[in-house]
Amino acid sequence: MCLGLVLAAAATAAGCQKKLTQGECQLLLDRYVEFLVRAEAPKISASKLVERKREARELARKSASFGECPSAVSVHAFECAMSAAGTDELEKCLL
Repeated sequence: MCLGLVLAAAATAAGCQKKLTQGECQLLLDRYVEFLVRAEAPKISASKLVERKREARELARKSASFGECPSAVSVHAFECAMSAAGTDELEKCLL
C-alpha cells in the first residue's frame, strides 16, 4: 500500500517528538483510503466505503510499515495530513 511507503519515509523526520496513538494512525489510514476510493468511485455508497476502510485496516494490521506509524509520523505531519484536501496533499504532508 502506498501509505506504508510514505510512512516509512516519514520515520526519519519524526525524531523524538510526541508519538501518535494507534487510533490517530487509523484515522490517517481511513482518510487516505477515503480519498483513494472516492477518486476511483465518486458515487460509492457509505456502506461500501465503510467496507473498503475495514479491508484497508485489516491489510494495515498485517503490515510492518504501518505498525511503525505511531513513531514514524509527527503530530505536525498528522495534523497537516488530516487537513489535506486530497491524496497528493496528504502524501506531501507525510514526506
